[in-house]
Amino acid sequence: GLQGEELLILKQSTTGLVPRIVEVLPALWINMTLLVAGLNILSFRRWVGTGRFFTGWPDFGVWRLKESLIWIPIAAISLFFVHLYLLHVPLLGVILPNLLLVLGALYFFQGLSIVSWFFRTRFSPLARMISYALMILFVQFVGVVIIALGLFDFWFDFRKLKRVT
Repeated sequence: GLQGEELLILKQSTTGLVPRIVEVLPALWINMTLLVAGLNILSFRRWVGTGRFFTGWPDFGVWRLKESLIWIPIAAISLFFVHLYLLHVPLLGVILPNLLLVLGALYFFQGLSIVSWFFRTRFSPLARMISYALMILFVQFVGVVIIALGLFDFWFDFRKLKRVT
């Protein structure tokens, strides 16, 4: 276990950490709900088939958020930094981290959609399984990259889903 100075540092840091975790519990609850709902729909579509249920839903590899939703994270990040350096409104200090965590989960799903499409079009099933296993193994680093992929897909259209008119 921890001894002496390490234990003292841990006790001092928990006084600020516990209230912060309680503040972001709504976002964690929403993200877990999104995860469970997404896994339920994925497994339901896999076992029942897509012919009878969810007929209007595209394949996960081509799914994307609406274009107008890109302004929400831009505004939230801007407002977060304004709050951090200028405003110091306590309510914003609770709402904005929750909003950014929920948006991070949404853009993580969009990034997973891009990765799924890329793997499905370029890799064999064995290479896909190995790639997914490596993604899970390095989830802390890869998660940030996947969120960035989902966010920047609006500008760069990695899958070339937008039609040229």
